[in-house]
Amino acid sequence: MSILRKQYIRRAAALIAASLMIFGATSAMASRGINGWGETGAYFDGSHATETYSKGFYCDTSVMAKSSSGCELGQAANRPPGPYDPEYAITPVGFSVPPMQMNCASHLVCIDHPATLDQSRVAKPLAKAMKTTVAALLPMLGNTPLPGHDHFLTTLHNGAPEWWNVEIIPVTSRATYDAILRHRSYRYIQTLLAAKDPTLMKAVPTNLFLYFAAARNSSNAM
Repeated sequence: MSILRKQYIRRAAALIAASLMIFGATSAMASRGINGWGETGAYFDGSHATETYSKGFYCDTSVMAKSSSGCELGQAANRPPGPYDPEYAITPVGFSVPPMQMNCASHLVCIDHPATLDQSRVAKPLAKAMKTTVAALLPMLGNTPLPGHDHFLTTLHNGAPEWWNVEIIPVTSRATYDAILRHRSYRYIQTLLAAKDPTLMKAVPTNLFLYFAAARNSSNAM
């Protein structure tokens, strides 16, 4: 084997080793979904909107989570993937909604979303909402399917793609849920929270980030 070929092999091996080290460090810091491209619905400022995804989810694994995805409800991330805006996910608790009426239905994984979520940190308020005990509910919350939800935005970020940190707002009344969807606005949700509506819980932080571009739909008839 020539000297030049030996040097080439050594350089290639060094590059591969460096790449593996970088990948390992990234994996230790975060759980990442496989990049996909697709769209979901959303609501913004009284209008329907579209979220166009191009990267898999990011969950900061410095936050302890029992879920297979590494995603957790009840504690914010320590290490975000970059600059971000909030996305509020309105999530029905204690009642069902037909799948086609939701931006992301229960038991169907939306594009670039995680399949599972650790909800054990919020066992107490969930048990109260579901009229059960923490002891009965807690064993089921460590690795639950991502619940069905609807997306509410406070900005469109000029249509440019970016990271969005998910905050979940559980709602326990179908009437409240329907009113929220009719208004299509986070400002309406804020008025309910300010009035201490007993059927709406305050926003719960997560270590979950989604990556998409948002745009207002040309028609509100969707």
